[in-house]
Amino acid sequence: MNWMNEVGALLQQYQGASPVAPPQSTQTDFAHVSQSAPPSAVADGLAAAFRSPHTPSFAEMIAQLFGQSDPSQRAGILNHLLGAAGPMATSGGLFAGLSHLLSANQTSVTRSIQRWLKV
Repeated sequence: MNWMNEVGALLQQYQGASPVAPPQSTQTDFAHVSQSAPPSAVADGLAAAFRSPHTPSFAEMIAQLFGQSDPSQRAGILNHLLGAAGPMATSGGLFAGLSHLLSANQTSVTRSIQRWLKV
């Protein structure tokens, strides 16, 4: 069975599913699809989902993700955002409020400040 047939069969299980109460196998199913499908197909599918008018804004999604994460995951989220935004982000830019948490020449959030992240 090729990957398109596998995905089609899997999607049949989601017919009529509610975003509020998704099937419990969602994460496992996504992992299976992302390993079976070509990376370009996965990337195209994710891009389409993020552009959908039914998908919350990036700010809403990242806020929800951050709120449901543990301190280590929160540090990871902040590090990814800091890395994507570049070095100017903490020097008066988007993440200037984090600059007091980072020591001199430090460019990432570490375990030492994870207590602060338990918001």
